[in-house]
Amino acid sequence: MIFKKIILSLLTISLMLTISCSEDEPTAPSSSNKITVVSPNGGESFLAGSSNAITWTNNISDDVKIDLYKGGSIFYTIISSTSNGGQYTWTIPDTIQSGTDYRVKITSVVNGSINDLSDKDFSIEKLIQVFNNEYTGFLQLRFTNTFPSFDETTQVDVDIDKYGKVTFGTGTLTYNADGNNGQARIVRNGTLQLNPTGYYFDNNGADYIGVDENTTVNENMIVYYWNGTNWVETINENITDTWHGGLAFSIDDAVMNGSIIQVITAQGSVTWGLYLVVVP
Repeated sequence: MIFKKIILSLLTISLMLTISCSEDEPTAPSSSNKITVVSPNGGESFLAGSSNAITWTNNISDDVKIDLYKGGSIFYTIISSTSNGGQYTWTIPDTIQSGTDYRVKITSVVNGSINDLSDKDFSIEKLIQVFNNEYTGFLQLRFTNTFPSFDETTQVDVDIDKYGKVTFGTGTLTYNADGNNGQARIVRNGTLQLNPTGYYFDNNGADYIGVDENTTVNENMIVYYWNGTNWVETINENITDTWHGGLAFSIDDAVMNGSIIQVITAQGSVTWGLYLVVVP
């Protein structure tokens, strides 16, 4: 009986010690607390001076710190503390180094072990200033034809910044013509949709703007012949075409008197003119 009591007492003491140790043992932080970088997460390309969204997902309420890494080492702190809303707009400094080995790291300001780094590298390109001033003006299109006769003109705005970035507006030209020579009659009705793109290039020290006119032609053409009594329709055709090409305009000429290029197309004669002024 005494032996049984001793065993029972030892079991009771052991159980009390186990409960006491369990209560004193610190609770480990939840492994589910995390931050995940969404963007930039690898493969993106950004320009110095541009504004871009850094985005992430998380399940914590702590504010976060965002750091920029280059070549595996911290490059600078983008922001030391910002609200944990899942997005931060980052304006990349104009003076940043060009590189293809950048990543961002987002870290909880409360618990530094909760963080995430971009999975792969992204790139930043530093723009090189090519002009002392910006330019503004317009690209003019003159569309003419002899038979049937028409002569129409339109233009789109253009802006060129100091880094050589070219921005065009869009425009529409409409033409209608009805002509006959006593034996044949041609009626043409159409539109040109202008959506040009451009870029700067240097040609042996001279500044040029290359242009893809990217102009879409939509036309209806009807051809008749005279049978001695009436006009008889022989052709009724809808025409769709898109002009692409390598137009090159001298910036110096465009500022002085206009840089002019003439192109002959299946639809008629096209004259392009780039006219620029220097922005003070």
